[in-house]
Amino acid sequence: MGKARPYVLGWKGILITIALALFFIFGITTGFLNYAYRIELQKMVDKGEIAEAEIVALIYSPFSSDSAYRLQYIYVDENSGITYKGYCGRGDYKTEESDKNRIGEKVEIYIGGYGKLRKKPLCRAVCFGTDLEVEKALIAPCIFIFLFCVYLVLFILFMLGSYGILPEYRDKKTDDGK
Repeated sequence: MGKARPYVLGWKGILITIALALFFIFGITTGFLNYAYRIELQKMVDKGEIAEAEIVALIYSPFSSDSAYRLQYIYVDENSGITYKGYCGRGDYKTEESDKNRIGEKVEIYIGGYGKLRKKPLCRAVCFGTDLEVEKALIAPCIFIFLFCVYLVLFILFMLGSYGILPEYRDKKTDDGK
């Protein structure tokens, strides 16, 4: 019988490897889903069907980096019965009182039926975010793909080196005996 090879990773290494792989796969998947959703929104904007929605509330957004709340609008299409909800602006605490006065104000929005990916009504405010920068949505998944490839190469090199499959590199000084 041959000599048993030592197992290099151990259970902690396996868990870390699986967690890192799942992290990269999650980042790649969500990046491409965001890209596909932006493509749907851009097609809707290009179609140019505009409706008039009403601002109904100020919604607190704790995770937003540039504002304290967002202005929410609602539009119900009488022909199809679809209810479109979205956001048309951002505010901060300095302008909160003046933005409360905007509740009931009409805003123009693009509408486009139901989305294929998220199965919810597609809408976007005309005055807010009409340039969706679809190409920039590819940056995040491409970075995740690059990092995943680097991770795989390093992992394979580590495994090959730890099992002694890679050739050893020696300095010329050690070969000469000096």
